[in-house]
Amino acid sequence: MKKILHITIGNPFGGLDKIVEILLKNLGEFSNKVIYWEKESIEIFKGIKKTKTVGLRFKGNNIFVNLFKYVKDLNASDIIHVHNVDPWILFSPMLFYKNKTIYSLHGNFGYNIKKNIFIRVIILILINYITLFSRKLVFITKFQKNYIKRYAFFKKIFEKKSESIRNFIEEDWIIRKKDSFNGKVLFVGRYTKIKGFNDLEKAAKGLKNIKFSLIGDNNYKSSLSNLKNLGRISHKNIKKKYDAHSILILPSYTETWGLVILEAMARGLVVIASDIPMIKEYFINKRNGYLFRPGDVEEIKKIIINLTNNVKEIKRISNNNLRDIKNFSPKESIIKYLNIYKDILDQNEVKK
Repeated sequence: MKKILHITIGNPFGGLDKIVEILLKNLGEFSNKVIYWEKESIEIFKGIKKTKTVGLRFKGNNIFVNLFKYVKDLNASDIIHVHNVDPWILFSPMLFYKNKTIYSLHGNFGYNIKKNIFIRVIILILINYITLFSRKLVFITKFQKNYIKRYAFFKKIFEKKSESIRNFIEEDWIIRKKDSFNGKVLFVGRYTKIKGFNDLEKAAKGLKNIKFSLIGDNNYKSSLSNLKNLGRISHKNIKKKYDAHSILILPSYTETWGLVILEAMARGLVVIASDIPMIKEYFINKRNGYLFRPGDVEEIKKIIINLTNNVKEIKRISNNNLRDIKNFSPKESIIKYLNIYKDILDQNEVKK
């Protein structure tokens, strides 16, 4: 049986490792080992057949300190699939395993490249490093791939190695029909400026009659009576929270995909989100919800008021989303991943 070594964060509250979890559940023909560095990961991947997990002691970019201890696992693997592309890769032994390494880019470097010259240089190096020292690059959307390609020096190599595989959601997430429409608004994500959290606070302050709920941070305390913080909730326990709301808001300034959009659609919520290219690649304005210019607080308030005063419109979009979400089944994306794995195995076999 062929072995795949997966390297990931191991965060039960983020979308990346939810995708990794679904992928692992569908890799029955492979033996999988997961290296992660968030403590909670053992709960995410626990019980998945033919999968073993091992945690690193340090978090974040210190991963390279410990990864050298697992050279034996790197050598023994037929494929290495890195699900989180960060600068630690530059200081790790990944250089020596380029013929069997896949990098999945779940993040979006665009915002950082524009803002800071030091980060810009690091990311430019990283993009070109993974272009040269990999067998395959996987992007979540075509726009993401084309945007990052602009920073690749070796464009022909980059293009040859690149493939777009969109995100997906498990079918047991999808409800048949949503029955409750209460006008409550839900935010799921990091409480940061880049996620548009400051804009959300401003909108909530101006809409005192609308109830907002937040999921993502245990430490945040709001001074607004209509803004309730529910803290961090794992994917296994979050469905009921979606069901208790009618609207999901995603006011991000940059986003690669936004798995929360698929989750909200699967539970029949109306989605209001920033009008940014990568979201528009799979989200249809006025069918799946409404788009607004990033940072436009007045437009956010206007959309929410119009929706809460029009239950018929909420029901229409809810029904659309429950139909459209069926297009995001894991089946098609899993087949693409399997084909990549098999191509790598076949190519490496020929070289022996």
